[in-house]
Amino acid sequence: MAIELAIALGALVARTAVAQLVAGQAMDNAAWAGAASQVVDVLVTTATRQESGLQQLGQGFEVLGRKIDAVGKQVGDIPGREFEEYMAAGRRYVRDLPDTWRSARDRRGLIQDARREFVHAYGIAEHMRSPHRQALADVAIAGCWLWVPSLPDVRKTIGAARQILETELLRGSTLPTKSYADVLDLCRSYGEQPRTAVDPILPAPGQAPTPFARLAVRAPYGSWVTCAGIDVRIDALTDAVAEPIPISRQHW
Repeated sequence: MAIELAIALGALVARTAVAQLVAGQAMDNAAWAGAASQVVDVLVTTATRQESGLQQLGQGFEVLGRKIDAVGKQVGDIPGREFEEYMAAGRRYVRDLPDTWRSARDRRGLIQDARREFVHAYGIAEHMRSPHRQALADVAIAGCWLWVPSLPDVRKTIGAARQILETELLRGSTLPTKSYADVLDLCRSYGEQPRTAVDPILPAPGQAPTPFARLAVRAPYGSWVTCAGIDVRIDALTDAVAEPIPISRQHW
């Protein structure tokens, strides 16, 4: 899975006005107007629908079993549909932002309404225990804060999305490696994470990146790098298998 919304918001840093915002430079309203319209485009056009991943129920039954499966899947899909509906509602509010006849007050109200819908979507995703959906909703909320613009809120929200995926990557039942890499790129772009934070190596479909590993990174010799909250430095390679030191900075 990937979070295309994170990729699109990260790409906006290449725009002059957004780069100035991240750098802490002063901007006038006219300079931000064009960037704000691009934020709207990203929030409205980026696809958010994801596969539900629900398991089929009652395998091994004949006709009655198949009926139970169908009903169970319909019931199980309800939270996923509700998540999509709230995300769609948020995008609907965002689509009204560019209208030229709207006042600044109208637009502030619309972005607040959009953010509220994305927050509702997050709540559903949390109840579903779906880290990917939680991160997706958080990135959409961050997009609303970018439109404002409020860089501290952007960093706080994308940091929350990163932490959700980090926890799943290290301890969860799935490996959201690509989604985590997308969000980590976004965090680096907006200064929420340092440039020394590295992307994990993407595993082959259905496989861990290396035997017995949930997480693998590339790092130059003698340099500290950070990935998923773990600091790593490679000093030398030996024939023996290196074991991590059980402290905050793991030394390999």
